[in-house]
Amino acid sequence: MNVRFIKNVELFDYIQIPQCLYILTDYLKDYIIKADKNIKVENKESAFPLADFEEGLALAINLTTKKLGYINIEGKIEIDCIYDNAQGFRDGLAKVEKDGKIGYINKKGEIVIPIIYEKGFNFLNKRTVVVKDGKYGVIDKDGNIIVSIIYDKIYNTNDDLFLAEKDGLFGYVDINNKVVIDFKFKSAFSFSNGFANISNDEDLWAYIDKNGNQITNFKYLEEASFDINGYCINCLSTGKYGVIDKNENIIIPFEYDLVNDFQSGYATVCKDNKWGFIDIKGRIIVPFEYDYLVNDFQNGCVAVYKDNKWGFIDTKGKTIIPFEYDDIWEFFENGIVGVTLNEKQGCINIENERIIPPIYNKISYYDNKIICFKEENNKYSFDIYELK
Repeated sequence: MNVRFIKNVELFDYIQIPQCLYILTDYLKDYIIKADKNIKVENKESAFPLADFEEGLALAINLTTKKLGYINIEGKIEIDCIYDNAQGFRDGLAKVEKDGKIGYINKKGEIVIPIIYEKGFNFLNKRTVVVKDGKYGVIDKDGNIIVSIIYDKIYNTNDDLFLAEKDGLFGYVDINNKVVIDFKFKSAFSFSNGFANISNDEDLWAYIDKNGNQITNFKYLEEASFDINGYCINCLSTGKYGVIDKNENIIIPFEYDLVNDFQSGYATVCKDNKWGFIDIKGRIIVPFEYDYLVNDFQNGCVAVYKDNKWGFIDTKGKTIIPFEYDDIWEFFENGIVGVTLNEKQGCINIENERIIPPIYNKISYYDNKIICFKEENNKYSFDIYELK
């Protein structure tokens, strides 16, 4: 995988939108929108995008009214800029705010769920939590109430059991509006892969199943979840980490300073302030000799930090890319990696070829393109490279 240089575009347009640095493609005339105290707009449009396209529409702002709406892929306004706040589309709906109230619209701009709620969240599994008159409940995508709006708090989840709070205690309510696990826990978390965390008066954690049966003792210090394979990383009162299964069998001994999630069968672990890799059976794959490791193998290798520099090793600990980079900050597609050298960003491949030289202030990835922003002598421009 290599990259092909497409073109250079000089930046001539500043506008003030706080906390934003967005790089736009040809669809929007190659503008860059950059946060800046100085406002200079040489070519005003009726709306400027504030985010990437989601489901064919992008959130946009009217620079005159400061109201939000949506534009299509050609940069034309699809939904008028009339909202005080808004989010991108997901599963055909977007959350919008007007006059301090929340509701949801479809991609035609039609109000599907009335703008009557004080709070609303993203839909998960066609359901979301809403707040009205200070109380929490759950609605579906048609606006039907499926969990009564009577609780002090409900936590949004993909699961069919909702964690709810009432009178200072936690319990669980199902999608049929039935309390299935009583409100009796001092603290609790949502179900994940069939199990949920609960705590006692001593702030120790245990686990329950969906019938409310306690499957472990109260002895864990953290509210960690079981993964899809039925394993859980947690910490004992000794301060050491290990791994248990759903029957509380010890899979990895509690002897590590930290254990990260397993990725591709491996996990980064810390022992005596040095990092290495183990597999799910606890066997040491890469010895504990690194200052830090990224918890993810990419194309058979992993980024590691040693003596204040980043490099790459393979699954046997062999150095693949020398320790010469100040930072490694992004894994793009097909083995391309974003790196920082002498405070400038560029890209390398797994053979350590510098396919994009480290000369840029900022690099982003969008639509199979790597877009590189640079500043030189108060002149701003960006180069576009395409993955091939």
